[in-house]
Amino acid sequence: MKSRKKVPLQWCAIDSALPGIIHGYADASFADIPDTRLSIGYVFLVNGVAISWRSTKTPLQVLNAAEAEIVSLSSAAQECLFLRKLCIEMGFHQHRPTIIYEDCEAAVALSKETRFRKRSKHIALRWHFIAERQDPQVGDFKVIHWRRTKMLADIFASPRAAPTFIAFRDHILGHKSAFVADDDE
Repeated sequence: MKSRKKVPLQWCAIDSALPGIIHGYADASFADIPDTRLSIGYVFLVNGVAISWRSTKTPLQVLNAAEAEIVSLSSAAQECLFLRKLCIEMGFHQHRPTIIYEDCEAAVALSKETRFRKRSKHIALRWHFIAERQDPQVGDFKVIHWRRTKMLADIFASPRAAPTFIAFRDHILGHKSAFVADDDE
């Protein structure tokens, strides 16, 4: 722990094209961690620096990776709604839906689907919540696919090699030089 005390958090509204705009990353691990086999995580950034994050065990048993990602998205969506309200109270109006990046294409597709299958009723309420809040009539957030190699929330959900972990950590803390983001997605 002592070695991390000197890793500062850098936050500057001047460095951002859209100050006060929230965006987030949600990820889940399905059977990657031998002890529990289940973990989820998310991180939300404003002006490129983390303001909220979570790493925890999945609160319910899921049957595949896409369902694990839906559970993670549900937790991230709830935090997103809270952060949007907080930012609005602080004067950072959220004129567009908040973007939540997700690395599982199946989960992104499912997050926009409103027809639920009987097999998935153990996650149906979470699934419905995500789909409902993305509806253009509501427009609180939008789930977008993002490559796993750039998924910042991955360090909260599953083990990573030290070089990748450090690059992701530094980016989350606002050290832009440590991480090169792709503009192609």
